[in-house]
Amino acid sequence: MHARQLVEVAALVASHGPVLVEGKAVISHSALEQYWATSKCRCDRWLRSVKRLASFDAADPELRAASAAEVRPLLEEIFLSEMVLRVWTAILYAYDRRRGSNDAEPVAQNVLATHLEVRTRALVLLVHSPLLDGEEAVLLNRMRRRMERWTDLLLGHLHGDYNVSALGFDAARVIEFSSDLKRQPRATARRQAWGLTLAALRLAFERGLAEESPNTLANHDIAASILACFPSDAFESTGMLRKLWLVRMSHATDDAQGMIASLLENVPRRGPAPAHTLRFDGPAPRRF
Repeated sequence: MHARQLVEVAALVASHGPVLVEGKAVISHSALEQYWATSKCRCDRWLRSVKRLASFDAADPELRAASAAEVRPLLEEIFLSEMVLRVWTAILYAYDRRRGSNDAEPVAQNVLATHLEVRTRALVLLVHSPLLDGEEAVLLNRMRRRMERWTDLLLGHLHGDYNVSALGFDAARVIEFSSDLKRQPRATARRQAWGLTLAALRLAFERGLAEESPNTLANHDIAASILACFPSDAFESTGMLRKLWLVRMSHATDDAQGMIASLLENVPRRGPAPAHTLRFDGPAPRRF
């Protein structure tokens, strides 16, 4: 999955987030674990790449050419990924607050905190790396600033009900976007305005990016793990989401199998357990 497609995933999550927050669906534990584990692995790869590119051997022309070709798609992926990470963290924050729990948000906050560490190093590389010429650095920085504004707009869509402005790049801008969306007099007009906004978002990142992203498989798995947390009727299983939807179904199966296995572990080996004594005492959910 290319980094630009993560922008579309962020838009989908922002649009359908209230369905997850306000509904009765329970987030898949296996999907949440995959989100954490794959995000951590991707951050580790990013960190290794950023460190290597920050200390490359300028005396080797072949190495310089290879490093110069690597730095732009790497920075694009780091910056664009933050949009979906912040939006997903906002959704899980609202999910926990509505239920009075503290199970999902800490996972997302942990992932976001690790990402911010990598982002800091990426910004240093953007400013100081001789692998980028002046024009490339300017274009990358414009793309980053554009991503930040769009992220705040997506969060503004959620802020009115869930107070998530603290997760924006500019809390005041999130609140302003939220107020602008509320000014639409009718629900139909608000939906139309939101649809046009999402179309503009896709166009904003459709061109000007590198042809390949460094971590396409990890991007796919992270997106799949997020969509796997939504109820089965939240999205249409067509288009770009079809393969992700199949992954979602596998998570539902894994969760069911895990619960069955835990139940069976508590059944005595000699004879069936009475119905009133059968209970779920499986291992506690993993905490991050």
